[in-house]
Parts: sequence; structure tokens; C-alpha cells
Amino acid sequence: MNKFINKTYQQYRLIKINKRASDFAVGFSEYYDAVINTKTDQKVHLPFNEKEQEIIVGEFEVLKLKTGTGPSGEIIIKEPEKELTEDIFFNFINLSDDKGKISSFDIYSFANRYGLLVNQPFNIKLFKEKYHFETLSFWRYEIALMHSLIKTYSNYQNENIEELKKIFIKDKKNFLEFVYLDNTYSKFEENNLKSNIKLNIDLHDMISPSGNFLFEEIYEQLVVRVFYQILNERLRQTSHTIVTEVEEPGKFQNRNQRWINFKTENKDLLNFIWSSFASFIQKKGKINICKNNRCNKYFSSQKFTRAKFHSNQCRAAYARDAKMWELAQIKLIKDDNLLIIDERVTGIGKLRTFDALIVNEKNDKVLAMVEFSFSDIDHKSMKWNYMKKKISKNLNDLYKINKVNHAFLINKNGKLFEWDIKKKIYGNEVKKLPETKNLNQSDLTIDKTIRQLIDFNKK
Repeated sequence: MNKFINKTYQQYRLIKINKRASDFAVGFSEYYDAVINTKTDQKVHLPFNEKEQEIIVGEFEVLKLKTGTGPSGEIIIKEPEKELTEDIFFNFINLSDDKGKISSFDIYSFANRYGLLVNQPFNIKLFKEKYHFETLSFWRYEIALMHSLIKTYSNYQNENIEELKKIFIKDKKNFLEFVYLDNTYSKFEENNLKSNIKLNIDLHDMISPSGNFLFEEIYEQLVVRVFYQILNERLRQTSHTIVTEVEEPGKFQNRNQRWINFKTENKDLLNFIWSSFASFIQKKGKINICKNNRCNKYFSSQKFTRAKFHSNQCRAAYARDAKMWELAQIKLIKDDNLLIIDERVTGIGKLRTFDALIVNEKNDKVLAMVEFSFSDIDHKSMKWNYMKKKISKNLNDLYKINKVNHAFLINKNGKLFEWDIKKKIYGNEVKKLPETKNLNQSDLTIDKTIRQLIDFNKK
């Protein structure tokens, strides 16, 4: 397994810089060439082109690393560094969640553990002899691009043709061109990505048996072309291959003999991540998506090609979730006209305030929100007041927007607690769910596609 040594900093900070700090920007630009050389969209990702930029700062003081003095009085220092293996690209990809949102804190946590992407102390001049910076919009673009590619690769491996059609779009003006377009990440305002991931693909040398360039005939060639173009762009300027001499056991002699070997040197952490990712794709590595819906991270298992979970914690969490869903079905769904659905797959928006919804199967309207507790929480628990306030606030917000009136909390023992805005009930324990006719219908409707999927799975 290939390894890379990234020089690290003594500490990191996550800060926002206002464009008015022009002297700060000038000093920063002196060593920002490495970012420019990665061939990102300079109109979007050059530093300080926005009124306010989030940056991550690496702080470094060489004198604090002094371990002694040499015979001539020279200072002996121990450079801080982190050894990384090629599977680091999975950690990088998973900085984006499955919806395309990339958290500032997650980027900070990654940098704090592994270092900055393109700046390394001793290699590049420090600003004011102490700081290096990288903009988070730069990080997010690289994360989004690689996440988009692994998503495409996963759909290709699993022959999800319909999913691939969503991002490979035929050019209406040019019969021999497709556009690879993924706007998943730019739609989140907090990602600060002003452009979509977009790539024009020329079909002139592709093979189409029918001559009509039907997607089903050429989708594999389209996927390969996207990887070819993007990986070439990412790796051409940031790594180089050298030839070295190596000793090999002699086949016909009792002594070792010399031969040549090729060695690729990585310029920085970003390059190592991209080259490791490219190697994984080239070897057609098997990609998996964690079955735990609270995770959904990409991973690859060398031992088990059909592995379902990317960690033991996810395996345990999935089993715990399954028990709660089974309990909720027994406790809540007594009426054949009701459904309980995972809130994350309903297609009604990014609520993410409750775990599930109770839906009227006749008209797909949401009747109530459901929160699961994996503890034995009740009115006597120390955390009860916190949970009560949290559910009350979230339900009140939904009531104002969508007239969602009811919510229920179910704990691991099957105890049920009710919230009803109109009746001003906030956490009363009840024995069972009220009759369907007594549940106020909201304005919130689940997506028809989701409903079709639910109906299909019930068959």
C-alpha cells in the first residue's frame, strides 16, 4: 500500500475573513500558487473573491520544535508530520454527506488530523513566518468533484442506468455531445460553490452499434471519458514519475542484481488523495455504501466484497434502528390506512427534525411526526426537559409552515408520549396512538415517487 508523509502544523483554526482586509489578502496570495496550479475554476475559488470567505489556518512556530543544538550550534528540530495510506481518499470523499452538504467543522476535523491539502510548512513560505491558509470553497470544490465521481462510479458498477441518465445529459444543439452535469453540491448555500460540476463530452470517437448514440449503448464509454478527462487534469500538473535503481534477488546468480523501477512522487496531500482515488478506479475496486441510513458513507472492503457496513458502530446502530422501527410499527400503526416512513426518504424536503412521519395512505398527507429514543427516557429522566423543548420547538416550526399538529416520542421500552399543538399537549404519556379521525391532516404531502417505491416494496 502506498504511503505519503504530510507535514503538519501545531494547531489549526477555522475563521472568516472579510474582503476589506486587503493587506491580509495580499500576503496570502504570495504562496497561493499551489491552489491555482490545481486547475480549479479560478473565478470561483481564488481567495477573497467573495465579501466573506471561510478559511482554515495552520499555525506553525519553528522555534517551538527545537529539540537541541548541533556541534556547530545549529538548531535541531523535529518536523511534525502525519503518515497517510492510500485509503485516505475515502475519508476525504465522505466529508460530503449523501445529500451533498459539506460541513465546515468536518473539514476542520479532517485538516486537524491529516493536515492541509496543498500547503506544508518548510515547503512554502509562511505568511508572517507563522501561518498558512486554505479557503474552504477550494476544499469543498475538490470534495464535491470526487464525491460526484464516486457516486457515478457506484451507479456504473451497479448498472443504475436511470441514475446515470440524470447527470449525463444529451446536448440539444449538438448531436455528438453530452454534458456531465451535477448540481447536487452548489444548491447548498453554505457550501459556497457558485458553479455546478460540469464537463462537456465529445462523442466523435465513441462506438454506437445503432449509430444513434443511445445512452444504453454508450454509457460505459461516457463514464470512462469523464474519469479520463478529470483525473488527467488533476494529476498532470501535480505529480511526476521518476526512474530509480532497485536491487532484486538474482534468478541465476547467488547475489542480488540491479534493475529499474518507476516511482511516482506526490507533491502534496491533495495530489496523494487524487492519485490514490485514480488507482482505485483503475483497478476497478468494489465500492460499497454503508447500509446504515444515518451514515450512507462510501467504503471498500478487501476481505468482504459484500460488506454492508463501513464500521462496527454502523452495524450496531443499524440493528438498534431496526428494533425501534419494529417497535414503532407495533405501537403506532393499528389502522390499515396509516404508514410510518423514514423522514429522510420522503422527498418532501430536508426537514431532518424528526426520525419518521405517519402518513395517511389514502391521500399521502402527513398526520404526525415521530421521534425515536434509544433510551428509556420518560418524565422522570434528567434529559426529559431538553427532549420536551426540542420536540415542541420543531413541531411548532412545522405547524407554522405546514400545519403539522401532532408529534409522538417512543422510547426503547415502547412508552409513547404525545404532542398536540391545538390542544396544547406537550409530552403527555399515552397508551396508544389516537384514532386516525382525531389526527389533524397537515399540508405536507410525500413525493409520489417515494409512494410508488413503498407500494412496490409492500408487494
